[in-house]
Amino acid sequence: MKELIEQFCSHFQIDSQRIDANALYADLQSLSLQYQTSSHSNSSHISSLDYSLHNHSNDVIHVYSDGACSGNPGVGGWGAVLIYPNDYIELSGGELLTTNNRMELLAAIEALRHVQHSQITLPIIISTDSQYVKKGITLWVQNWKKNGWKTSAKEPVKNQDLWQQLDSLNQQLHPEWQWIKGHAGHKYNERCDTLAVSARDQIV
Repeated sequence: MKELIEQFCSHFQIDSQRIDANALYADLQSLSLQYQTSSHSNSSHISSLDYSLHNHSNDVIHVYSDGACSGNPGVGGWGAVLIYPNDYIELSGGELLTTNNRMELLAAIEALRHVQHSQITLPIIISTDSQYVKKGITLWVQNWKKNGWKTSAKEPVKNQDLWQQLDSLNQQLHPEWQWIKGHAGHKYNERCDTLAVSARDQIV
């Protein structure tokens, strides 16, 4: 860096003796650190240089999703975190009149759509704190389809439109589904909750 400063001064015919190269170098380092901090905290597209996958495998796409609703039905929001080998993405959105289950489903749908559109063909692990989503897509959906989207009680499956979208993505991408306990301090689950609540509150 000091050599570059000397070359800069020479190129523009500046007297390098009048410049404190050490102080300028320190200032540039400080500005670089401040820029990195501010861009990471305000952007939804965050460099993996900061996150470094934090114990995540480089050959897997990790997805986290969560939903929130004020009233049920009521105003809702959803949030998702996607960790690619070289990228970190945050997604969120909300609806004026919805339910918590619909927001949980939509979070997973939008996250998997993003993976699909990325055209990155790696194994996917998706984590949700919703047993409704996890059990629905891994256990219940096959019987629902066999029964013409009816429950065992012969009632129409609630949220059929979203279940069909999620089922289609699930069949195309074959993600591994994991359940994690909500509000238990898991970094990315907590981040998804923050995103969902923020998206919800922006609608109110």
